[in-house]
Amino acid sequence: MKDSIARNSPNATRLLLAQAPFLAMLACAFFGVAYTSVSRHGMTFYWMILVPAFGLVCVATAWRENAEGAKWRAALLQALHWGAVMLAMNLALMADVERAMSAEASALVLLVILALGAATAGLHLRAWPIVIVGGVLAMGVPIFAWLEERTLLFALGGVGVAALAAMAISVRSRLSAARG
Repeated sequence: MKDSIARNSPNATRLLLAQAPFLAMLACAFFGVAYTSVSRHGMTFYWMILVPAFGLVCVATAWRENAEGAKWRAALLQALHWGAVMLAMNLALMADVERAMSAEASALVLLVILALGAATAGLHLRAWPIVIVGGVLAMGVPIFAWLEERTLLFALGGVGVAALAAMAISVRSRLSAARG
């Protein structure tokens, strides 16, 4: 039994590291909505930085997953896709549109755009973790709308649980390595 745990711990750590960019995508998007809900003001700059970060993860995935001849085409298509997402977010953040919505509603609209962008990017890449990110972001919209002011508490709690889980996996793998 202990041998199977020792063999599986490095795999669990590798799996966690492989999924880290996608978990970071989720954490950053949810943080943006949570912070906007608590602070009551828009975070235009944050969202405009988040979109290229999502795009970079998708371009890296496209680069890694495609054959040598298709890498540049896939990367270019992802860059164009995320440029369109950025344009959609800019349209939603235009002064006239933003004045018509509260900061919380604006953050939820941006989350919907980001979710759609991630899901379609993942489908084009056939990268299921990115599709899942888009789906989780989309499911987060009604949840955040319902939770309103409690979102920061829940987001921070989720980050804390994830950090504890990562630490537990790390400690377990180190103990297994020390014993083995």
